[in-house]
This record gives sequence, structure tokens and C-alpha cells, in this order.
Amino acid sequence: MKNKWYTKNKLINVSKTINVQRLPLLAFLCGIILLSCSQDSIFYDISIEPVPKVALIGGTPTNMAVVNGMVYVGTRMGNRIYYYNGARWAFMGTPGGALGELATDGTYLYAIVFPNGEPTKSSIIKRYNFSESSWDADISAPGYSIQTLYCAGNGVFAGCQQNSDRYRFAIMSCDTDLSSSTIYSDSTSLLTGAVEFNGATYLATAGNGVLKYDGSAVSPIPENRTSGAILKGIITTADTGGMVVAVGNDSNGNGSIYYSTDGSSFEVLNTGNTFTGALGIWKKYNYDTALPETWHNALLLLGTHGSGSSLTHGYREMVLNTDGTFYDNSIKYPGDGDPTSVTSRAKYEAALGVNPVQAILQVPDLGPDADGKNYYPDMTLPENKDWVPMIFASTAQNGLWSYKNEQWNAED
Repeated sequence: MKNKWYTKNKLINVSKTINVQRLPLLAFLCGIILLSCSQDSIFYDISIEPVPKVALIGGTPTNMAVVNGMVYVGTRMGNRIYYYNGARWAFMGTPGGALGELATDGTYLYAIVFPNGEPTKSSIIKRYNFSESSWDADISAPGYSIQTLYCAGNGVFAGCQQNSDRYRFAIMSCDTDLSSSTIYSDSTSLLTGAVEFNGATYLATAGNGVLKYDGSAVSPIPENRTSGAILKGIITTADTGGMVVAVGNDSNGNGSIYYSTDGSSFEVLNTGNTFTGALGIWKKYNYDTALPETWHNALLLLGTHGSGSSLTHGYREMVLNTDGTFYDNSIKYPGDGDPTSVTSRAKYEAALGVNPVQAILQVPDLGPDADGKNYYPDMTLPENKDWVPMIFASTAQNGLWSYKNEQWNAED
């Protein structure tokens, strides 16, 4: 017994010695295993990445405008404007120059055009009249180059850069017939968005925060808590009520969200995101028996631009209450939680997630097409329960993308 006990202990001690000597080998093997796991993740990401398509609308697409049952979009500095009717694409030429931006008031389509193909030399706003099928009106801003274009309320607003001093900007306001304009140049910065909210028009600027237009003049005094904000975009979260929301970044790229339920006092939410200014509303069909069966605004979509990793590109989501207010002020990745705009975060990250999103739009109900078929199906029918509208996203340099069949890819 004594010898066995001694032998056993001796064997144990020898075993401990061997284990210590093998530590470097074990560490190496563990590293191999961990690397293998990491490689498995990489291989998985590659396996779910879609086969890239060639975008029909290449380069850097413009913002999207929905008017007369069509989605309009073009390529910046291109010579075509494409339109989508819910089933197919067609195009028309730009009216005598390179394309800058698009906007609509719900009746007409407006476009910034650079006749000489040089944005800083000559620029003009042109109007397309659908009843006459022609570009029937235009207006310029003498002494300025027109860089941005928006419609809100009963007016057309443009961001203008002074030709003699590129560090000075102005806001131009026009009637929808483009017959006259007013230039507001009191210590403003580039116009980056315009929305109508609670009977007033709110203008986002890249340095002067949110300014209010009362129908006759643009106030030079920023709205409460937005002074000095470098804003990239602005949106409202509901057809009535809800909020007005603007996004921006400071000089270090730190993003902030400015939001207000009354338009006079803004709250500020600091985030770790860098925003591009792309903003969109994502609707979800409501099957809750306590509420009417209808489409309701469920998410605010926010375009982002990463600084170190491509996985920080794409867009993010904020959940909305049924009244258009934020659910909990948190920002999440597409595919996380419910509601969400995609079925898989991994698929999103492997596709659109590597592209900065410059504009984003969930296709609204475009109404019946030429054949009398509605784009939105009857959601009360069981076979349509999982149907969702397509989403379009304008990317930086990689064309227009779309989300359909549970996958993001270039729209072809």
C-alpha cells in the first residue's frame, strides 16, 4: 500500500511537471482553435454575402422624391432621372445639364441642374409639370451656386453658396411656380433639410442649427438648444403630431439627435454614431386587435458613416411609438429586436452595412399601376401576412440599393 501510494504520488508529480512543460504547446493549440473559430465566422460572413449586382443607377444617387405614384432618383452629376412605378424602372433625360438634387411638393418635380457640368459656375432649379409632360419653369440665384434643394409647406427652399466667397451661404425661398425668390443671407450656413411641422417650416443648416420659416421670413435665431449645430438632415415622424427630428455631427464627428414635439424646444440626444443625414420612416402593418388594422410608423431609419470599420456604415434604427415619439431613445442595428427593417443582421452587415447610406426610403403605397394593380397588397389576406414594402438606399459611390426578398443588394 505504501509503495502504491508513493508510486501514485510520484506519477502525479511527474504528470504536473509534464503539464507545465506543455503549457506553451497548449497555448499554441488554443490559439489555433480560437483562430479557427474566428475563421469560421469570417467564412460564414462570406457565405451569406450576396453575389454583387451591377446597380442600374450607379455612382452616388440623389435623394429620392415620390410624386404621382412614382419614385424618382438620379445619379449626381449624371444626365438621367429614373422613375419606378412599383414594378419596373424607366428614365428621362435631365433638362439641359448635369443633375444635382431632386425634390417634390407632391404636385411637381424639381431638380437642380448644372448647365455647364460645374456646380460652382452655373446652377438652376427647374420644374417638371406632369400635366404638360414638360420642364416648364426655372429659376436661378444670381451671385450664388445652388447646392441643395427641398420642398416643405407651400414653398421650395434651396441652399446656396456665394460665388465670391465660398465660405458664405444663403437660403433661397421660392413659390412653387418658381416665378420669384427671396434670398436670406444673414449669417447662415448651408441648408441641409426642410420640413413642415405644426404649421411652420423648419430648416436644418450645417452650422446654424434649426431655423424657422414663418411664411414670410427665415428667423436668424436658431431654435432652442440647436444653436451652432452642424446638421445633416431633418424629418417629421408622423403625418400629424409626432416629432420633428434633426441629426448632426460636431467637428469631431460625434453625432447628436435633436428632437421636439412642439417645434419650439428641442431635446438633444448624444450618440456614438456619425450621421450622413439620410433619414426615413419605416412602416409596419399593425395586426394588434386593440388598434386599427393599418400601416403605422414603427421605425426611424438613420444613415451612418463609419470612421474606422466598414461595419459602422449603413444605417441604424430607432423604435417609434404609435404617436411618432421615440420608444426609448436607443439606437440599434437593423436585424436586432422587433420591430426591425430586416430579417437578419448578419446579412445586412455583409451587404448594405459596408456602404455609407446617403438617402433611404421605404417605398410608400404608390396606388394602382397602369394595369390597375396596387403596389401594396391586401394585408388582411393570410397569404400577405409576411409581405413588406421594398426599401431603397442611395449609397456613396456604389449606386442605388434595394431590400427585397430579405436581402440587400444593388438595385438592377
